[in-house]
Amino acid sequence: MVNSVEELIHHLIPLSKKTEAVLHLSLEDSWDSDAISCQIDKGKYLLLYYTTDLDNPTEKYPRSYHRGLETHKKVEIRGNFYDENTICYDYGLVLMLFKEFFQQKQIPLYILS
Repeated sequence: MVNSVEELIHHLIPLSKKTEAVLHLSLEDSWDSDAISCQIDKGKYLLLYYTTDLDNPTEKYPRSYHRGLETHKKVEIRGNFYDENTICYDYGLVLMLFKEFFQQKQIPLYILS
C-alpha cells in the first residue's frame, strides 16, 4: 500500500530503467475499481486507464494514451502488438499520470482518450 505521493514516485522512478515491467494502481482493492496501468517494454509505455463512464455511472470503460499520428503501424509491447498511436515514449508523462491519479483520483479526458 502506498500512503503518499512521495512514496509512489519513489517506487516508480526505478522502473524507468527496467526492460520490462507492469505497473498498476487502483483506488480500491476491487476488480472493478478505477485503475491506471502501464506496460513497460524497452522504453515504450502502454498506458491504460479504467474508469467510470461519466454519462452512465454504472458502466466502466478503458481509456488510453493517443498520440494522434496519421499512421497506424503496429508496435510490440511484451509480446503483443498495439497501434503506435497508443504508445508513449516519455516516462515523465507516465509519472505525471500516476501522480495525477493518486492525488486527484481521476485523469482528465484531455490527457487520455
